[in-house]
Amino acid sequence: MLAAGVLAVGCGDVKPPATHDAAMDDAAADAPGPACDVTKPFGSPIEVPGLNDPTGDDVHATLSDDERTVYFGSSRNSPAGAAPIYHIYFATRTTRDGVFGKVDPVGPTFSTEGETNPSISRDGNTLYFDSFRGQGVHLWTSTRSNPGIAFSMPAMITADPLVAPSVTDDGKVLYVANLSFGSLSRLAFAGGAFGNPETVAVPGGLSITTPVTRDELTLYLSIGNTTGHEIQVTKRASLTSPWPMPSEVTELKINADSDNAEPSWISADGCRIYLRYRLGSEKSKIYLATRPK
Repeated sequence: MLAAGVLAVGCGDVKPPATHDAAMDDAAADAPGPACDVTKPFGSPIEVPGLNDPTGDDVHATLSDDERTVYFGSSRNSPAGAAPIYHIYFATRTTRDGVFGKVDPVGPTFSTEGETNPSISRDGNTLYFDSFRGQGVHLWTSTRSNPGIAFSMPAMITADPLVAPSVTDDGKVLYVANLSFGSLSRLAFAGGAFGNPETVAVPGGLSITTPVTRDELTLYLSIGNTTGHEIQVTKRASLTSPWPMPSEVTELKINADSDNAEPSWISADGCRIYLRYRLGSEKSKIYLATRPK
């Protein structure tokens, strides 16, 4: 029996139509190749140009899908002689690997007590962050109808002491660091609001911060130890599978002084990850690591 799309020519000889090969070649030529080989390790982290300020610590970058708009926390512009106060800033650039232009504050999210650790929704219209407002630190959110206008005044999501949110691609789940237990929590969106935090069972110890996941299958996180934090990753086969023991992403450790390292955002294809490092006595800075093809 002949497979669909082939013709019998002569006795026992088969040959595809002449147009078949040409169409296949054209389709192959037009189809973009993969952005990277996700089985390969990340390349060396490089400082993101245009963001970092020597007067303050810059942390927790979150980006639009095209990576041309960034939001991040920074202690720049803190009052002289006082304890650092973090606020959320944003910047844009014309290309994915270009230099970011002028850095501006995200004004409506400001409070005198500060806010940081932003996470932006995929459509760019919902911003999640943590902030000291009133009593303790809590999760907050600010929305807008389109990326061309300012964010609204923020509203508190929960009174639980949760920080460093990371929103999934579908906007229905937040992963956060739970200060009460030194572990990760998950908040699911249903009925118009996020529910109570549920513990994420990641084996291997406590003091877990800055979770980063977009599809809930690969989770990057920072696990604390006696000297700082190291970046680890855990991958599971399905949404109902347990999280395996995390392993250190050794290529993301710049040097022996880069223990204070935290991931904050990864591209949907898994090829580019944004991180923050504090090297020695320097201010912390935002870096990028990319997987090769």
